[in-house]
Order: sequence, then C-alpha cells, then structure tokens
Amino acid sequence: WNETVEASALNGYRQHKLWCARCYKEEKGVLPQDVPPQNPPVLTRMAFYGQGVKLHREKLDKEKRAADVASAFEARKKELKRLREDKAVRFIQRVYRGHRKRLAIADFLAERLEFMRLRREEAAERSKVVYKLSSMLGVAKALKSDTPLERVMKLYPSYMHHILGISVNNDWAYACKLLAEHEERLKNAPKTNIFQRSLAHLSVSRRKRRFEQTEKNLADAAAVYDSAAQIYENAQASGAMTPSKLESLKSSIALSEARYHKVNEKKLAAEASLQEAQTRLEDCIGPRGIQRLVTQRRREGVLLPFRITLKRHSRLALVTYWDGDYDNTGEDQPVLPTRSPGKWKEHLTLLDFIRIEGGVFRVAQAMGSAVKKKAIRPQSGASVSSEGDDSALGVSQKSVGADDSEGSGGASGGGASGVSRKRRRKLGKSTKGNGDNDSEATSVKKKVSRPTSASSDSGSDYSDKDRSAGGTAAKPMMDRFNLEVEVREETTEDHITLDHPWMLADAYNVPVYKVLPRVFYYKPLFYARRLATQSYPAQKMIAVTAITLHKYAALLTWLQANFEEDSDTYASFTKRIQRTREGRDKWLQLSRTIVQMQYDFTLRRQASNLLLRLFGASIAFVKLIRGLMKTAGGTAESPFEYWQRSLEKVDVMCIIDKGNDHTTVLGEFKLDLKAPAEIMREFIRRSFRVELNTTIGDSFLFFKVDPDTAVEEILLRENEFKTYSHSFCFEKTDAKTMVTTMCILIIPDPNRGRVVIPEFAAEGEDEIANAEMEELL
Repeated sequence: WNETVEASALNGYRQHKLWCARCYKEEKGVLPQDVPPQNPPVLTRMAFYGQGVKLHREKLDKEKRAADVASAFEARKKELKRLREDKAVRFIQRVYRGHRKRLAIADFLAERLEFMRLRREEAAERSKVVYKLSSMLGVAKALKSDTPLERVMKLYPSYMHHILGISVNNDWAYACKLLAEHEERLKNAPKTNIFQRSLAHLSVSRRKRRFEQTEKNLADAAAVYDSAAQIYENAQASGAMTPSKLESLKSSIALSEARYHKVNEKKLAAEASLQEAQTRLEDCIGPRGIQRLVTQRRREGVLLPFRITLKRHSRLALVTYWDGDYDNTGEDQPVLPTRSPGKWKEHLTLLDFIRIEGGVFRVAQAMGSAVKKKAIRPQSGASVSSEGDDSALGVSQKSVGADDSEGSGGASGGGASGVSRKRRRKLGKSTKGNGDNDSEATSVKKKVSRPTSASSDSGSDYSDKDRSAGGTAAKPMMDRFNLEVEVREETTEDHITLDHPWMLADAYNVPVYKVLPRVFYYKPLFYARRLATQSYPAQKMIAVTAITLHKYAALLTWLQANFEEDSDTYASFTKRIQRTREGRDKWLQLSRTIVQMQYDFTLRRQASNLLLRLFGASIAFVKLIRGLMKTAGGTAESPFEYWQRSLEKVDVMCIIDKGNDHTTVLGEFKLDLKAPAEIMREFIRRSFRVELNTTIGDSFLFFKVDPDTAVEEILLRENEFKTYSHSFCFEKTDAKTMVTTMCILIIPDPNRGRVVIPEFAAEGEDEIANAEMEELL
C-alpha cells in the first residue's frame, strides 16, 4: 500500500510511504481496507514483492509455530499427570469399596447359595405336570424355594396374573409382606372347618347391617335434636311465646337429647360387636391382606400418580403432577403443579379405561389439527383425494374436481368438428389421444373451489394454508368412538383425550384411577352392557332422564324460595334438591353426547319422517300393483306413455348449439319437468325427428351453464336416468315481447357419429291403445 502524506502545506510537497497489510495493521491497528471514512489517509494499492518482507514474515511464522508447539506440549504433560493421578485414586477407591461391599453382603451371598440349592432340589417337583396344572388353577402347594412373586401368584389362577400384577402395581415386596402376615397369623390360629368359617362370615354381615342401621338412627336423632334446639332459639329470640310453651320446648329438647345419647350408646355397642365379629373372622381365615388389596383395586382401580383438570363439554384432560401430598396441602405449605409432557403415557395406553369422579372413560386417539390436501396433478381426468390414508382417523375424504386452469384436461390438439377444446376437456376426453382413449372418456364437473365454512356447533376452523390452496378445505376430524362430537381444541402432550365429553361442571385437580381389565369370562357381559348403554335409544333415555331431573330440581328451587330459610320445609327442600342434582349428575356421567338441558323433538321428527316414508312407500306399492294389473290386462305402459299422460306439462323450447356461437331453434314441445332426462330425450326425438336426422340425429347431449357461477356442465347418457329434466332447463326472456320461456340446450356428441332416428307409431294408434288401457282399469 502506498500512503501519500503532505510534508509541507506551503509548497504542496508530498511524501510517500510504502506499507504491507500486516505491518500497517501492527502499526495502525486496522487493515488499510478497513480504515473508517472519517479523515481517511490517502492509500493506493500496489503490487510489491520484496525479498526482505518475505523473509521477515517467514521468521515471524516460524517463531509463532515453535511457541504453539511448546505450549501444547506443556498442556499435554499436565493432562497426562492428572489422568494418572485420577486412575490411581479410582483404583484405590474400587479396591476399598469392593472389600467393604463383600463384607456387607456375605450373609446375602450365603442365603442366595442356599436358595439356589433349594431351587435345584425342587426343580423336579416344578417340572411335574400335576404341579404345572395346579399352578394354572391357583391351588399349587407352597415350596421352600418360591420367590415372592411366585408366592403371590399361587394365590390366583393363571388368567388372573395380569390383573394381579396391575393391582400390586409392581410393589411385590409389599404384597409379600401382606402374604407373610397372613401366613404368620394362620400358624398361631386354631384350625377351623368350613362350617365355622361360614358362621363367622354370617355373623360379620349381620352385625355390619345392625351397625349401619344404628348409624342411620343416630343421624336422625341428631337432626331432630338440632331442629328442636333451633326452634327453641328462634322462639326465645322472638319473645312471642309464653313461658309455658318455652318450657314445653325445653322439655322436648331434653327428650331429644336423651334419645340421641341412647342411640349413641347403641351405636357404640354395635360397633364393638362388629369389631369382635371381624376379629373372630380373622382368627378363622386370617387377615388375607393381599386378597383384600386385589379386591379393593378391582373395585376402585389403581390410583395414578397425577391429577387432571377437566372443562365442561370438553374431551381434553390436562395432566399435572404435584410434589408432596396434595390433600394435606394448606396455605402455609403451598405446592405448585408441574408438567411433564407425555409422562402419563408410561401409565396409560390407547383404549385403556379410567375412572374419574365415578364416571368411566376410555383413552382415545389424540385429535389432530387439519388434514393436508395433495396438490392436483396435471393430466388427471378424475378427482384427486387427499394425501395419505386418513380413514383410520375417521375423516371422510372428499374428491376435488379437476380444474382446467391447472392443465387437467391435457394438452392442445385436434378434436371433432364443432366441439371446442374446452368442451372436449369437459367430456373427459384428451385432445391429443387417439380413438382408443376416446372410448374411455369420463365426465368431470368443473367446480369453483371455495373453502367450506366451519359449523358453528363444532367450533372448528380451517388453516390459512388450506384456504390459500384453492382446493376443497379439509373436514374437521371426528372421533372414532363418538361421531357426533366434533371438538377442535388445541391438543398437546400434556392432555389426555377422552372418548366422550365431560358432562359435569369444571373439575380441577381431580384424581384418576386406572380401571383393571376384566376377567375373560366377564368381558362379553361388560362389552354387551357398554354397547347397550351406548345405543341410540339408551342414550336418548339417559338424556331425557337427566333433563327431567334438572327441570325437577329447578322446580324444587322455585318452591323453596317461597319458604323461610329457618324453616324445616326449607331444609327438607335443600336435601331433596341436593339428592335430585346428584341423581342428575349420575345420569349425565352415562351420557356420551352433550346434553343442553332442553327437550328436543328430534325423535318425534324422525318418527314422523318414518311414517311419511312409509306412506310414500305405500303409494309406490299401489302404483306398482296398478302397473302389474295393466300388464296382466294387455300391453304394458311404457315410461314415455306414463309421462305423456301427465297433466303438469309445460311448453319447452329446444335449442341446438353447433359450436362457434352458432345456435338453432328446433321448436317447442310439451314436457313434465319432473320427468327423467332420458324421457326428455325421447320427447325431443319424437318431436323433432326430421330436423335432427338432417344434422346429428340421435347423437346429442344436454348442456347447461350456471347463471350464478358461470360453470358449464354436460350430462352424459349414462347419467340421464338419475337426473331430473328441470336440472338442465333454464328460463329465457324475449327482449321484444318480454315473454319467459323454458329452454333446453343440446350439443353434438363428439364420441358418436350421426345416428338416424327411426319412425314411431302414429298418434291415433297410441290414443286407441290408451283408451283400451283405461277401459281395462
């Protein structure tokens, strides 16, 4: 770099300095090309290859490499020394810890060796067929070498082992402890026969019923005492009663108090008697802790280590984890919930049953967001389905019509005379194909692509990607268990998707129990009951019952407002309202659809529609009988003759479009617009046979243009039998006379040549045949 420096401002003398880039940076602290624009020096780049500069740079580089090698060698020496010291320390620790561990497990090793010796001695007993069969039935004898798992498993047959494992929840040490307590009790207890054990069971059940009855009597006595005390306090506060009445009230309070104490003594005696009977039963049969644990888990389920939050009419349950005991958490010991996305899948899998607040739910498949549509491929004459197979998600695929703007009709080429390329694509015929391809042409309707709007009830919406694609938007996902529920909510790994909505009020941090699987011989009954409950009549009855109880509770609430809050009637109404609402909630837990607590008449409408359909079917049956009678009496009436006798025929103008905006009016004829399109073809053939034979004959198709969307549509011959005539009729108003006439537009069929229409029978013969038929009827 050449730097120009002004040495003297008087005479304009300038001095030149030569720099290399490295020296300039070492001197100035910046490269020449990186000099800031404020007061820059005058630098000019120039080529310079000096030998002194080259040798100076090589010397600097050599010194730097030698310093780097020396520093790396020192660092490596320090690292090797540290590794040798760590290895020596770990070796000393391993030897010392191994010595201490061997001393600690010496007894365990001796016990383990003895256990393995017993296993080898009893291996022959375990291999016997009788022992294996008794193990399957759950009656095998206990062996000295049984493991805790085997000792527990021998209490139940083989088909209960899976249920037993879920009940114990892999805590086999606790299960073995319960079993050891049971066996220890039986060693010291006297031997009893089956008769004594049956009497012990009967005594416990009888004394348990007596204890429950005394508890109920005690609750009634307490209610009577509280009511008498409340009446006395109200009367004393009002001062309206005489002293004699106050004394009578005080005596009634004393009597109710005495009765309460008497019932309480009976309750204590019944409780002591029940405990005595239970102790006698345990002496006869033992505590049976493991059996009680399994019975309790089968009845209530296994408590899962997390809690969930539910919103009303939602199928998503938010999973939260709590550190510590949630039930004993107070204001002085705040416990905040934590989330572990997807951790709940360690305890639950798809289609598992869970119990929430008494209701049984099933883990369903997580709901997705939207279904992506595949782009329409060029040169496709048929509809294109969405990408992937979404049938397992319960999504109904809707075909997308091929669009001419995307090249679905094929490339340009020659075609039949009088038919445009666009119209040939409408017929599904490729313009560059041969005659073989023309014979396989299919009809494709061109529709204007609009994203369908979401239903207001489902609450679903469509993504911007689906709307901007121009194709048919994806339908909202539907649950495989309940097709009436279309909830589109944000689903994350913290949510469990239930098979039906939560019907009760919002629930926060409620416990979840996993329902144990049923025994194989109970499964048919379980699923049959579940299927019967989920049927339409059962669900409708459940909804009607819940709505009735809700209305009844509202009526009781209205009646309760007419009484004072301190009265006994008000208190009885409160209890009855509470019981009614509890019953309503129990019925709602059985419902799988959202109940809006309003009576609807869907069932009545469906019944009336069924009756109307039966009435229509009876009319059709009568028409069939009349047709059979006509057939039996003479020549059968053709469809043309049937529509020829119609009294609802109107004037229709027939127009033929020969292409290139050239149209010709054939004339007018009378037609019932409710007739099929194939009958309309027959009327045209009979009315304009001579005119058609001079041009195209019977080779024509019906054509229409939608006035609202300007969409063109051609009706193929194979679809005429299922299309009404009015679908291809349009109104045309004369500009001069302002008279509106129904018109039909036909175009030549490019797939067929001219076919001559034959002559038909004279009208006189038809009239005679019709008259003969009327006489027969």
